[in-house]
Amino acid sequence: MMKRVISTALVLCLLSLFPTFGFAWETAIDPLLLTTRVSVWDEFPFSIGVVDANGGLWRYDGVFESQGDWWHTLQGLAAQGKLTRVGDLSHSELFELESLVYTINTDNIITGNNFIDDGDTTERYAFRTNINDDGVMDTEIILLGTEGSDMREHTCPAAQALYKRLATLFPDIQSVDYGPGTVPAGFQPVPIAEYCRISGIDAENIVVRCYDSDCEIGLIDVELSEKEQQDYLNLIRNGFVTGMANATMVTSGTTVIVFETADGTRLGSLEFYRGLLCANDGMYEIETAE
Repeated sequence: MMKRVISTALVLCLLSLFPTFGFAWETAIDPLLLTTRVSVWDEFPFSIGVVDANGGLWRYDGVFESQGDWWHTLQGLAAQGKLTRVGDLSHSELFELESLVYTINTDNIITGNNFIDDGDTTERYAFRTNINDDGVMDTEIILLGTEGSDMREHTCPAAQALYKRLATLFPDIQSVDYGPGTVPAGFQPVPIAEYCRISGIDAENIVVRCYDSDCEIGLIDVELSEKEQQDYLNLIRNGFVTGMANATMVTSGTTVIVFETADGTRLGSLEFYRGLLCANDGMYEIETAE
C-alpha cells in the first residue's frame, strides 16, 4: 500500500512538471528596441539584439526565421527558447529609452542610395504600444534607420538617439562600412549658442548670472566665482549639442544660466538638469571642444 502511495505521488509530481514545460514553450517577449544584421557572407547570416520592455537585453544568432513581421518573429524565437539573455539595463536607462520611444515622430524618413546589392544590411526598430478609441491595443513597429546596402534615416532626434544607443548596446551588430553614404549621418553636433539662439557671445565684458529653479519659489540667485563665470562662457562659446538624451521634462531643480552685456542687455540663457541641456522636446547631451 505504501509503495502505491509513493508511486502515485511520484506520478503526480512528474505531471506537475508538464505545465512548466508548456509555459516555457509559450514564453513571449515584449520588445522595446531591436537591431539586426543580415549578411550573405557570414556562416550565420542573421543576428538580433533586443531590448525588452523590462530592460532585459537579448541576443540571437542563426538563420532567418521570419514570422511575417518583427514582433511575430521575436515571439517565435522566444517560444522556441532561441533568445539568450545577455544583460539588463538599469531603471534609469530603461526610463530614458522609453521616453524616447513614445515621442518619436514617425513621418521623418529619408532614403539614401543603394551602393551594394548583396552586402550587409543593418536595421534598427522601436516598438510602441498604442490603444485606439475602442480600447484595442496595437503594437507599432517604427523604423529607426538602416545602414549598409540599403540606407534609410529617421531624422527625428528621438529616433536618432535610439539608433545610436542600439549601436552602443550591441556594437557588433552592424554592417560592413562601405563608405559614409551607406551609414545614416544621425544628429550632427550643433554649437550650443546656435541651438539655443543666443547671439553676441563674443562680446567683451559679458556678465554671467546663475539661478536655481524651484517650482514654488521661482528663481533663486546663485553667486558664481570668476572661474565659474569663465567656465560658462567657454561652454557657450565652444560647446556643442550632440544629440537627444531623453524626452523628459522637469519643472524644478534645474540650473538657469543667463548671459547679459555689461549694460544689462539679455543675450540669452541655458537651462541644465544633471548635466543635460533642457529643451522644448526633452534633454540633450552636450560636449565642449578641446
